Amino acid sequence: MHHNPLVKYRPDIDGLRALAVLSVVVFHAFPDVLPGGFVGVDIFFVISGYLISSIVFEGLEKNQFSFLDFYKRRIKRIFPALLLVLSASFAFGWFYLFSAEFRQLGLHTFAGAGFFSNIELMREIGYFDTEAELKPLLHLWSLGIEEQFYFVWPLFLWFILSKNLKTLTWLIGAILLSFFVGISGVFTSEYTFFLPFTRFWELMGGGLMAYLHQTKHKVALNQLNTKFISNSLSSLGRNAHHISAAAGMVLIISPLFLLTSQLVKLNTGWWALPTIMGALLIIAAGSKAWLNQHILASRIAIFFGLISYPLYLWHWPLLSFARIVEAESLSVPFRVSLILAAIMLAYLTYWFIERPVRRKSAIVLPLALILGMAVIGIMGLFAAKFLLIRGDSFNERDQFVARFDNRNYQYIRTNNLTETYRFQCDFYDFLTDKHLTQISQDCITPIAGRNILLWGDSHAQALFSGLRKVLPASIGIMQVATSGCTPSLLKKSDDEFGSCNRSNHLALEVVEKTKPKLVVIAQRFHHENTDWNKLARDLRKLGAENVILVGPNPQWEPALNILLAQKYWPHFPQRLSAGLNKEVLKTEHLLKSAYSNSVDLNYVSLFDLFCNSYGCQTRLDARNIDDLVTWDYGHLTVHASEYVGKQALLPVINHLMPVY
Repeated sequence: MHHNPLVKYRPDIDGLRALAVLSVVVFHAFPDVLPGGFVGVDIFFVISGYLISSIVFEGLEKNQFSFLDFYKRRIKRIFPALLLVLSASFAFGWFYLFSAEFRQLGLHTFAGAGFFSNIELMREIGYFDTEAELKPLLHLWSLGIEEQFYFVWPLFLWFILSKNLKTLTWLIGAILLSFFVGISGVFTSEYTFFLPFTRFWELMGGGLMAYLHQTKHKVALNQLNTKFISNSLSSLGRNAHHISAAAGMVLIISPLFLLTSQLVKLNTGWWALPTIMGALLIIAAGSKAWLNQHILASRIAIFFGLISYPLYLWHWPLLSFARIVEAESLSVPFRVSLILAAIMLAYLTYWFIERPVRRKSAIVLPLALILGMAVIGIMGLFAAKFLLIRGDSFNERDQFVARFDNRNYQYIRTNNLTETYRFQCDFYDFLTDKHLTQISQDCITPIAGRNILLWGDSHAQALFSGLRKVLPASIGIMQVATSGCTPSLLKKSDDEFGSCNRSNHLALEVVEKTKPKLVVIAQRFHHENTDWNKLARDLRKLGAENVILVGPNPQWEPALNILLAQKYWPHFPQRLSAGLNKEVLKTEHLLKSAYSNSVDLNYVSLFDLFCNSYGCQTRLDARNIDDLVTWDYGHLTVHASEYVGKQALLPVINHLMPVY
């Protein structure tokens, strides 16, 4: 084992690393088993902060600290495994990804090589962002934050120590500043997750522990502790390190099972506190604590601790690429085999790459590693900006995928969805990623005669063009439909920007003022969370004559165009059940049984329209491969919207309010 000579090796910290990496790996492979496993990254942050700060404090105290030596060690520690994983991912992507996917991988390779993945991923946040599990280098966000910390932290410590400032005060002040900026609400929960200075407090907590361990404050604390023990709880004092380790383990283990990613989105910052405190208590307990000595310093824990970094790097690309290539959810045995493969790759990386590199002292080695990282980064940037088409088979498939590709708004542009979806009726403008305070008056102005109100999210927007084509001009269609917003009479407490509350409030106001003949409601999923009979009765009290609830349409994992091109090129099945979103199918069954015979509303099933025992329609015209039902995971194409309007909605509307 090769360790920094300035810092004494603690095998229990390797065990803590093992707990961190295995939590993340299990969470990524089996999120239902360990719903809070993502906090393993926070444990890594504490460990990094502690070890890095220990090196800096010890070096400065002994007058042996060298910035050049520090960064040389960081390069030798971080670059070799990362360079290997970036190169392998890039090579695999060249052969298996579509052009749009490969361009994104190129950009993420560039960001990973430059250690700003967190900033790039934050920049990509938006309505049409790619699913997380389809980004093979997504996990490098945490490495970005760590490396950004390494750039500023040694300089900060050197400054306060060289100026003889009150180190403890400055450390605590920096931690509190970072923490409170994170929880202040100045940034959205997603931004707080990715920004370095809203996460630095976690690493700085480890830094504070290193300072208390390695300076006169350790002595002062020991003296205070001794006095406290002699005066009162001597038995507790003797067992304090055991209690500290046990309490720390409880604080770490609990969030693994109790936290969920949904909770984190609602309460960014606070959720990390128990994990951070737990990791600090375990480190503070020292290597002699029973739990640290017998559990964390066990041979199996040390093994996983030693390979924790390459295991972290390898596991996610394997899971992500498998998900992309399979184009559907991975089976449990397959996921287990991928994790075993990641462990094997991590072991080989550690033994044959990391260890030999760390042992070599040649001055050219860090320079060679920097050059290698620059080369893979430039290759990534080149792929992102100037990708050359890779042969005819790639070309045809790429063109098919691109025609419907929501990630570059191809379908929106080609089919003028700004008009067909009526984006002016949406409180969120996803083309500019801005939340609006009002929508166009054209959306809510009734025409003389009979009016319909279309209310919901972007899936309601998708119905507009079809309804407009099949209904006569004498029927007015008002629309209040905001992306990502489910219709509700209740104010939503988790509506971060207020867009959904504004949208729903306006829709109810329109019903009350215009008394529409019919309210047509549609949303993406989670219909089972609403009592639609009650909502329909309340709408009638406000003045609506009738209510139609449109069930979810078939939705696909991944997007239908990618699913077909990835798995079935070039012979597309007319109907398909593989790749269907099972949750949406479950929602449809629940809705059908609850509302098919409702006296309060009329339920329209789109699954009845598109699906039978052989599966759901992938396209409307068997002879035309471009006549897909959805242009992404589930938004109806313009042609499919007209099909729904004519076949499913018009007969019901005609029955409720004869239009012809």
